[in-house]
Amino acid sequence: MDAELEAILRIVRSIPKPTTHPVTLSDEYLRLIAHVERLPQDQSGADKTWVPNLIEGFAEHYKKAVRVR
Repeated sequence: MDAELEAILRIVRSIPKPTTHPVTLSDEYLRLIAHVERLPQDQSGADKTWVPNLIEGFAEHYKKAVRVR
C-alpha cells in the first residue's frame, strides 16, 4: 500500500463512529399511527392504484428542483 493511501486510511479510521440512541415514540404518536393503520384506505385489498402516480409525481417535482444558495 502506498504512503498516500495509508495516510488517507489513518484519517478515515480516526473519525469517531456515530453513536445511536434508542428512539422513543410518544404515546400520542403511536396512537396516531394506529389510527392511520385502521383507515379503510390502508387495509389489504383497498384500491392503491394512486400510489405509483403519487411516487412518479414526487419524482418529477424533485427532478425539476434547483439548489438555491
